[in-house]
Amino acid sequence: MWKLILNLLAFWMSFRITPKKITDYLESRVGEPKNNLEYVTPETVRVCAVQLTHRRYHHLREFLDEMLSLTAQAVEEGAQMVVFPEYIGLAPLTLVPGMESLLRRTVLGGGLSDPDGLRLHPKWAKWMLEAFHHMIYETYVYTFSTIARLKKVYLVAGTTLLLEQGSLINSSMVFAPDGSTVGAQGKTNIVGLDRQLGVEPSSQIEIIDTQMGKLGVIIGSDVYYFENFRIAKALGAQIIAVPDSRAGIVCNLLRCRADEQQIYTVYSCYAGIAANTRAGIFCPTEIGPRRTGITAIADTIDTAAVTARINVSKLGGSARLEAGEPNDSFLQGDYLHSYCYCGALPIVDTESETVRDQLQEEFPEK
Repeated sequence: MWKLILNLLAFWMSFRITPKKITDYLESRVGEPKNNLEYVTPETVRVCAVQLTHRRYHHLREFLDEMLSLTAQAVEEGAQMVVFPEYIGLAPLTLVPGMESLLRRTVLGGGLSDPDGLRLHPKWAKWMLEAFHHMIYETYVYTFSTIARLKKVYLVAGTTLLLEQGSLINSSMVFAPDGSTVGAQGKTNIVGLDRQLGVEPSSQIEIIDTQMGKLGVIIGSDVYYFENFRIAKALGAQIIAVPDSRAGIVCNLLRCRADEQQIYTVYSCYAGIAANTRAGIFCPTEIGPRRTGITAIADTIDTAAVTARINVSKLGGSARLEAGEPNDSFLQGDYLHSYCYCGALPIVDTESETVRDQLQEEFPEK
């Protein structure tokens, strides 16, 4: 009976949300286009990381307006590529009537703000995805392809869950300024929510040619595996887009990954999960401002679009530091505590009062 009800809801939603309604509404909301990709040089690439807050959408236009306005803000600030968070393609499910009641049956524990902490009823989760996968796919593709076309920008459209030939995948699609799909990347390591849902892992890292340079996409918890970044770098990636949905150490890991592989990382996430969870753009320490590994980072826990210029031509060089030259910004900033996750501290002057105080704060004696 419940499966029949889900299918009836999905049938009703197929009239409420259609590709034509999505494209017509978005086209009615866009003014004179600005083309930031008309002239592109490696020294003046501008990218944007979107930071969202978890929310429910009550009408299709609320979802479309938010995705469009964030992209428009980024484009006004010169962005040529915009990255959205993981699972953004599932947001339209909040438009389904009675979704709160359906979620109470599906979610056995945890909260939606922490996907990896969710415990799901396997049968209900399977029914929900089977019933609404057409709506999820159409809303995701037509929303982001249309916005990319109207705003003449590359869009890394976060991720969504898709059924392909009977297999469930967590995939990120990349749309070109003409609205076409130029690449798609699946998640390679299945943990947490994806494991409960039965998501199939991807077996490859895809590199996408763009006007700004070679782009890779690494999704969420795939960040924890350095091999993904090493493979992407070996395939020529210069920029790595990271759609994410979790809190914790990802920001610090991405600063490490950028430095290890000499690449830029563009991190899009949901704010408010933890104090240190902010969207940002990270780079090798020696080429970034103040040598901290941070090109730009959100200064709020609200919805925001973080846009910054990156210089792709500087990648691949070696650090131009003389032996023994201190990097005060590195030691006095908030970067040091990321070393607690790799089991070793950098070689630093522990007699320095500033460094000693920070070490004591980050690694208190047990």
